[in-house]
Amino acid sequence: EHFSAHPTLTRILQTLIDVGLGYIKLGQPATTLSGGEAQRVKLARELARPRAARSLYLLDEPTVGLHFEDVRRLLEVLQRFVEEGHTVLVIEHHPDLIKAADYLIDLGPEGGEEGGRIVATGTPEELAACPTSHTGALLREVLGGGHRVPAVGKRRRSSRSRTTALAVRGARRHNLQNLTVSLPRRQLVALAGLSGSGKTSLALDTIYAEGQRRFVGSLSPYARQFINQMPKPPVESLTGLSPAVAVESRNAIVTPRSTVGTVTQIYDYLRVLYARVGQQHCPDCQVPLGAASVDEVVDRLTTAYRGRPLILLAPLRPTGSEEYQGRLALAEREGWTRVWVDGEQRRLPLPFAPDRRRHHEVAVIVDRLTPDPRERSRLAEGVEAAFHLTEGQLEARLAEDPLAEPLFFGADLSCPRCGTAYDRLSPRQYSFNHYEGWCDRCYGLGTLGGGWSREEAHTCPDCQGDRLYPASAATLFRDLSLPALSRLPLGESLRFFQGLQLTPAEIARTKDVFGEITRRLGLLMEIGLDYLTLDRSGPTLSGGELQRVNLAGQLGCGLTGLLYVLDEPTVGVHPRDNDLMLAALRRLQSLGNSLLVVEHDLQTLRSADHLVEFGPGAGVAGGRVVAQGTPASVSQGSTLTGQYLSGRLAVPLPADRR
Repeated sequence: EHFSAHPTLTRILQTLIDVGLGYIKLGQPATTLSGGEAQRVKLARELARPRAARSLYLLDEPTVGLHFEDVRRLLEVLQRFVEEGHTVLVIEHHPDLIKAADYLIDLGPEGGEEGGRIVATGTPEELAACPTSHTGALLREVLGGGHRVPAVGKRRRSSRSRTTALAVRGARRHNLQNLTVSLPRRQLVALAGLSGSGKTSLALDTIYAEGQRRFVGSLSPYARQFINQMPKPPVESLTGLSPAVAVESRNAIVTPRSTVGTVTQIYDYLRVLYARVGQQHCPDCQVPLGAASVDEVVDRLTTAYRGRPLILLAPLRPTGSEEYQGRLALAEREGWTRVWVDGEQRRLPLPFAPDRRRHHEVAVIVDRLTPDPRERSRLAEGVEAAFHLTEGQLEARLAEDPLAEPLFFGADLSCPRCGTAYDRLSPRQYSFNHYEGWCDRCYGLGTLGGGWSREEAHTCPDCQGDRLYPASAATLFRDLSLPALSRLPLGESLRFFQGLQLTPAEIARTKDVFGEITRRLGLLMEIGLDYLTLDRSGPTLSGGELQRVNLAGQLGCGLTGLLYVLDEPTVGVHPRDNDLMLAALRRLQSLGNSLLVVEHDLQTLRSADHLVEFGPGAGVAGGRVVAQGTPASVSQGSTLTGQYLSGRLAVPLPADRR
């Protein structure tokens, strides 16, 4: 009553009342809510927010802590969700909610190891007829003994109501004249008309912008703070909208590190491949790395540093979610008291905790000694202790100059010729977008100079354009490094992977990696990009090339239920390759997606399922729909596009050839 003059607040408050929370105070701390109350608050929030078409809601036992009357109200809310076109998937044991469901999946037959199988599926009546289902036995009793809670709404036989059209009403972006139009879903819809007639204003600036705005609005407040949210476009209503993805023809890549491989995610799979089955080599000696024994490390230290005081360190490198503090606490429990932190010697426990998100040099000081052939046992004990603390890593520093470059040894990987130790590399260390993987001089660009620098751009002398850290660039798979493989034309790369004979061990360690690489390379071949290379820089691609690369990336993801908005996908495509582009669009559509294409190409317009022509002119003379329907029906009309489609109008040949 107090906020009756504020419709937005009234709508939200009424939703809370509808789910049976009229007794709650707005100032009640969230931590004091019961589980049922907290779940209904979340439901009310979803019910009150502007609807996104066909969302999937997952609820884990929403009736916990609810009275029978509250269950009835909850059912009304869930039925409203479904009637608005959403899907509700509920994990539940409450018989009143189970019997009101449209479709049931009964898992069992028992719990634990005796479960994990589907016992029966169907309507509650169909489950009640199943003699082996425990839920069916419950339903036979509930359905036969009368209803405690009347079923709300009408039982739907179909799994969900389908919205067949994307309806736009009152669009006013730029020159759109309060436009109202209905576009079929799951079809290839082409927008045609003069340049400046309002096609892009509808497709990108209205439909895509609203789709992105709704998607970002579904994220948590914490996630939204990192994303530039689009403003709401000037439109009265937009229904039947799926999550939208724009594939534009202009080159909007802002990072020079983007390549064909990273945009299509092929490079991500290659990083996994090289980390799992690649053979690491010493970048200096060009020989495969092997394991170093304790005796070999002792021999090398004694020979190289005889008579010179050394500090033996066990470097601590947290992996995954592990923290430095945990590794240091373990070392302290084992009796170690001194550590090396960023060039300084300290005692445990540390007065501060090194942050694993930042690069630190943290190591346990194992011993201070002077190598002597007569005292090999003490040196061997120190090496073994370091290997034990670090799972095979040792760092040796000169006591007289501890900040000088240390000498590394590894029980896992080391060069048999020079003795240098190396870590086993992870996929992250094959990325030129990460500080652990990029070249320290060019930072993963492969070039120096250029840009705002007065120095002309030239190949980085350290990595020779490979972009990667030396140890990463030296890893070989079938005698090819990752940079060398990335420089092959896509057609040659595909033939390389198709001709591989994998060992059983390689198959076990890579699983689906090879299949994903060959599939995505094949998609790039299908749309006529066999001449590109995976290391081709994104900013150097033409608009047409970039759009086709992005399209191949979307096909590779295999997402369904999306709305793809494409801005002139045939730009930069030779007419010979138009069929390849259209086949790729149809393949994207066959996954269950809707395609909205802004286009001028006649072949594409004739191939569309539905055609919308804007006009009659451009600018203020446009912004209206002058024709709509199948390409055949539009071609019979008198509009400009219709006359060009039918051949009644054509661009004339010049009278004289010059």
